[in-house]
Amino acid sequence: MTQRNVGFEILPHCIRMAIFDAKKTPGQVTAVKQRDITPESDIGKILLEMLEQPPRFTDHFTTALTWRKCFVRTLRFPFKEKSKIDAAARIELESRLPADISAYTVASLPAIKEEQGFSTISVAAPDADIAALLTPLDHMRLPVQMLGLSPFAEADGVSHYHQNVLLVKAHATNLLICSINAGNIRTYKNCGAITASPTPPAATDLAQRIHQEAELLWRSAKLDPQPLLLIGDQVTAALNSALEQKGHELLQLPWSLDGSLVAPEFLPVCALAHAREDKSINLRRGRFALKGGWSSIKKHLYTGGILLTLSLVLAGTTAIVTYRHKLQQAETYRKQMSQIFHQTLPHVGVIVDIPRQLKAELEQLEKRALLLGIGNSASALAALREISRLTPEDIKLDVKRFKYDADKLDLTGVTTDFDSVNRLGAQLRQAPLFTEVRISDAKMGLEGNKVDFRLQLTLSTTGGQP
Repeated sequence: MTQRNVGFEILPHCIRMAIFDAKKTPGQVTAVKQRDITPESDIGKILLEMLEQPPRFTDHFTTALTWRKCFVRTLRFPFKEKSKIDAAARIELESRLPADISAYTVASLPAIKEEQGFSTISVAAPDADIAALLTPLDHMRLPVQMLGLSPFAEADGVSHYHQNVLLVKAHATNLLICSINAGNIRTYKNCGAITASPTPPAATDLAQRIHQEAELLWRSAKLDPQPLLLIGDQVTAALNSALEQKGHELLQLPWSLDGSLVAPEFLPVCALAHAREDKSINLRRGRFALKGGWSSIKKHLYTGGILLTLSLVLAGTTAIVTYRHKLQQAETYRKQMSQIFHQTLPHVGVIVDIPRQLKAELEQLEKRALLLGIGNSASALAALREISRLTPEDIKLDVKRFKYDADKLDLTGVTTDFDSVNRLGAQLRQAPLFTEVRISDAKMGLEGNKVDFRLQLTLSTTGGQP
């Protein structure tokens, strides 16, 4: 089944459409079409006729509002999460705009990193304009998944092919410019009507206007000059030549049909067909979110639901059988653990938590072994004996605190002077039982005739030779 990406625009005098084969990479143009319309035309019916085949659930449709009545601002936030930006953008726009936007739909581009925080481009579009565009399409069950805003939707579409370019849309009497840098929209401008007269401007005049607007945009945004990419029904060979004479580099898009490049007036709808919902502004949100299209996929949903139900039943049955088997294993292990516990600790009558009780008994045994000097660690008795043996006989020593750990000994006491503390430390350093002897504290007492001291000793793991 062919998957189509369709971009279309509805102008006062015509509808233009571009259809791409979405399975081809890059997308291949399969058709570009134009139909003249009047204010009485049935827009939805004409679009279905232009499609030739009914919309399929694999198709993706994109169109865009004009900038005419919309408010567009660049906002900056200290965060980049889409949900937070969606919540904060309306509040920020309400504080900046001189109009009530309660009847407007607000949408934003994905935030981009800047030197301080993140920036995004937010749009407030009138609900009345959105409804006027979507109502005839929804009535004909034409599922428009993306409703963008020109020129941002087109800019996202062309960024697939040109990452650094100034997009110039000279289309339907309006001039819009948008700077794309590293694939992101950096700055933009709605330059208004191309000319005040009903006749098209001369190519040289329009080239001069584009040249001036581009230079002003680059200077205001502190950007280097960029190549130009021109799209729209006002683009002609004469305009391209005039811009090249002014020193501008012109880029082209690779879209072609029947061996020829797509005409400039169809480039906007081709770009719309390539716009991405997650990378561009999409006004299809809130009460305008797409709700149709379910009837075409109900059969697939029912089939998928039945298969999912069967899978869940099978998975549940397997889980129950496995659970029962593990319960039996657990009961067998519990009986074995109880038997081993009674054999190991016959004096313990109450069983509460076998692993914890065994661990507690093991820790008690380790502490007893530590005090008795069993194993590689020195015992507390051996340490006391060594300190007593090495203490000089002429030093008067009063031990206040003796704290013993597995590999450390903390000795606090009182002696007559600082020299006695130093001598005691020097004597203890000679013992192989102590790998390190440090005087951590020594100070004269309040009486003035006694010195309070603290020694920290590190015990040898081999126990020394007391």
